[in-house]
Amino acid sequence: AVGLAATAICPGQYAETQHLAVAEALFSATGIVRQVPEPMMDAVTALSGSGPAYVYLLAEAMQAGGIAAGLDEATASALTEQTLLGAASMLRASDRTPAELRKQVSSPGGTTLAGLEALAEHHFSEAVEAAIMRAAERSRDLSQLAAAASN
Repeated sequence: AVGLAATAICPGQYAETQHLAVAEALFSATGIVRQVPEPMMDAVTALSGSGPAYVYLLAEAMQAGGIAAGLDEATASALTEQTLLGAASMLRASDRTPAELRKQVSSPGGTTLAGLEALAEHHFSEAVEAAIMRAAERSRDLSQLAAAASN
């Protein structure tokens, strides 16, 4: 735990305003808290619940790419970690969208655009979106199974 959780809470049959205030106060000690409608909890689970695994997979691929390009494992690991930390920090500190930040660091004809083109050729964005949609669907399925089991 690093104190950077992303937690969502929602009102419900047994959760009144004062309960949500207590929950928000408790969970805000571990990171951000957002209130969402209950039907959105599957999307939250898919995005921020499963999201760390997606980022870890990206980190694995970045490290492997660095090693394939000639870096030793320790250097590839350290550079990957710092790059992800720096990019996440910039997302939080900036008022710009991720797309604007991406364009800001992409020089015409440069190395970043070449790498982004390779990601696009391999349908990177579509794959990430599909992962989130499939995880949300699985969350809905698990919720339905749990509801059926409790009846």
